[in-house]
Formats: sequence, structure tokens, C-alpha cells
Amino acid sequence: MQNYNFLQVLIDSLPIPIFYKNREGQYVGCNRAFTELVGMTRQELVGKTVYDIGPKEIADTYFQKDNELLETPGVQVYEWKIKTSQGEIREVIFHKATFTDEEGGVAGLIGAIFDVTENKNMENALRQSETQLKTLVANVPGVIYRCANDPDWRMEYISQEIEALSGYPAGEFLNNSVRTYASIIYPDDRQMVDDIVQAGVSGKKPYTIEYRVCHSSGGIKWVYERGQGVFDPAGNFLYLDGVIIDITELKNTQEELRRAYEVLMNTQSQLVAAAKMEVVGKLASGVAHEVKNPLTTILMGIDYIRHEFQGAECENIQMVIRDMGEAVTRADRIIKELLDFSKTSELNLAAYPVNELLEKSLILVRFQLDKSRIKVNKDFDEHIPPVVVDENKLIQVCMNLFLNAIQAMPAQGVLTLRTYAKVLSESGDGVGHRRTDTFRIGEEAVFVEIEDTGCGIPQEVLESIFDPFVTTKRLQGGTGLGLSVVNNIILMHRGTVTVENKKDTGAKVTIRLKVASSQPESDRG
Repeated sequence: MQNYNFLQVLIDSLPIPIFYKNREGQYVGCNRAFTELVGMTRQELVGKTVYDIGPKEIADTYFQKDNELLETPGVQVYEWKIKTSQGEIREVIFHKATFTDEEGGVAGLIGAIFDVTENKNMENALRQSETQLKTLVANVPGVIYRCANDPDWRMEYISQEIEALSGYPAGEFLNNSVRTYASIIYPDDRQMVDDIVQAGVSGKKPYTIEYRVCHSSGGIKWVYERGQGVFDPAGNFLYLDGVIIDITELKNTQEELRRAYEVLMNTQSQLVAAAKMEVVGKLASGVAHEVKNPLTTILMGIDYIRHEFQGAECENIQMVIRDMGEAVTRADRIIKELLDFSKTSELNLAAYPVNELLEKSLILVRFQLDKSRIKVNKDFDEHIPPVVVDENKLIQVCMNLFLNAIQAMPAQGVLTLRTYAKVLSESGDGVGHRRTDTFRIGEEAVFVEIEDTGCGIPQEVLESIFDPFVTTKRLQGGTGLGLSVVNNIILMHRGTVTVENKKDTGAKVTIRLKVASSQPESDRG
């Protein structure tokens, strides 16, 4: 009896509800925690069954489990529910075991009840949070990561979006199982990425980076990354958390906008230049006609005076008259070039072999070439198609360019002429699909290159080389209209002309003309 009292006091002191039953399923005893759970005294509980203390839908499982244990003695553990004295349904775990009588037969069972409701609620809340987090991560337009701050950026977690970004599954990056994240960063950007991350970590501030990553297909993608170091309360570094977003389309759009802006500015410059040229052309025509006749009269007067004042005693007068004649002759030359400048819109188009036109132009400047001891190298493609041009105007263009080259090589040099045809495959410099482009991608064009071995052109002059009255030969009688005339004539042929300095020495002019088959009918006269 004393032992019984001791055991009763012992189980009453335990906060876990404990009960014991006989083989008929009747309660024969319990501890205080159990009486509080069911809201009955020990005396009220003795002799009762599970159907007396709980609803049938719960008691049926109690009764079934008790019979299974009594038929197969031993230990039994399972999860189920219990209804408290306050009517609350709690999630519990039953731990039961059978006990024997003096003869060794099964006398009944004893059980303990562990309330796991709070744990279950926490598990459900955690599961719900995980589901919400997975949904959130799945809908973030980028890669979520947690990684170590080491040279490989060892990934402790990385979202599935990494596969769309890199072409590799997320699992291959976890703990560097197959590859490292560092391995897909574009080689030229790796040091920059590391420098920015380390600066953020050392300053305990967020960092942002734009860099390139290598896709499994061999392509390159641009990404924007924002992350920060995570530290414990003591200030010790734990890991890096962040997000990586694919901005390739944004970068491509920015590049397209930049190119479009350059084209727009170039087109604007061309329109302004064209407007200026039109105004200058009209002005030149008016001025030339008004001035040409008076100049002719003055020249005739100077010739008359020269004949009247002959002899040694009139040497000074002859010198003045000579200077006057040279000045008027130069003015007359300017007037003629102004007239040429104003008439560039008058074209008589026909199909011509460009090589023959160059040969004809060379004949016209043969004296100047021989005088300056200039060697001519010809690299002509004999199979290029003909071009639709005004023969006289194109010869005028070639002569102007030849004379410019000769003046740049006063004491010998080499004049190189090159022709070839090429299908245009890249946009830019008047080539593309825009309305303002002179040539279309895929169109064949004939190229004429004229190179000299002179001193080249100063950069400040090169930038405005086609503007009227821009010249480097003012002291040698240059008017600055030659290249303006050249540009106007080529533009009227729906071609392009560019001037650049060569890397070694001298300058190169490149003319691009439409082949006869690509010239619209409306442009053929």
C-alpha cells in the first residue's frame, strides 16, 4: 500500500496526463494532469470508458487502438486527437504499453498523453511560410541566392531561375557540386565583381553590380545584382544574400537607342549641311554671274595697259600690272568654281565602267603627275559592274581628288588607285534599312579608293572637310571649294564619299557608288 501511494504521488507530480485501464477498457486510475485534461475527478473516472469522456468519432479510434495493443501486448505510439474539458480539440501523441498480473497475463494498459498541438501549429505555420516563400521566390524576376564570401561564391541556396539565366540547373551550383558560380561570370568582369562585393561587405552596406555571365549555349548575358553581407549580433560575417536579374534586353535596348541617337545626330548634321550647301549654291550662282562680267572687263583692261607700258623704264608699272593680273585671274578661278559648285544638281546619267573613267581622269593630270615625280599604282578589279554616273561630273570629281593628292606630295610620292565591288553586310555610314540610308544591307556597291603618301590632313580640318571654303592650301591658291563640289556631285549620284588619314602617312578618299542594276529608273535621266 505504501508503494502504491508512492507511485500515485510520483505520477501526480508529472505534468504529462497519465492513465491506466483494465482489459475491458475501463479506467482504473490516472494522475492529476489527466483529471484536469478531461474535467473529471479520479473517482468519477474509475469504471468509465473512452465513450464516457469523448465524442464517438474520437472514442472509436481510442477503442480500436486499445484492443490492438491488448491483443498484441507491447508498446504502442500514435497520433490522434483529444477533447479537453473546455471543449477544445487538441493534437496529441499517445504512448501506451501493456502490464501483466501476478500470473503473467495481460491485466491492462497504461498510457501517457503528449500534447503536440503547439508543435503542429508551428509546423503548419512553417510549412505555410515555406510555401509562401517558394511562391514568392518563383515569382521574383531573378535569381535569389545565399552564398559564401569565397573566391567561388559557394552557393548554399540558389533559386531555379538560375537555369533560365545560365542554362545550368540550380542543383549544379549548390555547394559547388558540379560548377561554381564564379565559373560563369565573364572572365573580364570577375575582378570587378569581387572588388565591389568586398567593398560592400567591409562597409556592411548593400552592393549593386552590373556584369556579364556566360550562358551554356556560348552566349553572353548582362545581369544586375543587388546583395549584402549578413552578420550575427556580435558582428561576425555569416553569408551573402542577394538577387540577380537578367537585364540583357535592357542593355540591348540601350545600345539600340544609343545607335539610333548617333544616327539621328548624324542625319541632323547632314540635313544642316545640305541646307547650308543649298544656300551657298544659290548664293554662289548669283554672285558668280554678277561678278564674272566685270572681272572679264578688268582682265581685258589689264592686258591693254600691259601692252601700253612696255620697256625697262616701266618695270615697276609692269610688276604692279602683273600682280593685278594674277589677283584677277585667281578671282576668276574662284568664280568658275562657284559656278561649278552651283551646277552640281545637273546630271546626265549613263552606265560607265568606273575603271575607264579613272584612266581618262589620269590622262588629264598627267603633266602635274610627271612634274611632281609621282608614281601611280593601279589596283583595279577588272570584273566590277558598271556604275550609273554623269561621265563629265565623275571625271571632275576624280581630277579634283587627284590634284589635291598631287598638291600634298610636291616633291614626289605615290598615288594609289583601287577599285572593287562588295556586297554591304553591316549597317552604319549611310548603310542600313532606314529611310535616310543611301545603301541597303545586302546591296552591291562599287568602291573607288584614292590614296596619297603626303602629310595627311589636320584633325580640325578633317572634321569639316566638305564645308565650303575649308582648305589647307590657302597660301597656294586653294579656294576650299574643291571637296565641297566633290561631295555634292557624289551625293547627287546617291553615293557616299569619306576622307580619312592613313595610319602611316598620307590621306585616303573612299567613294562608294551604286552599280547600274541597283540605280532606280527615276535617277537615270
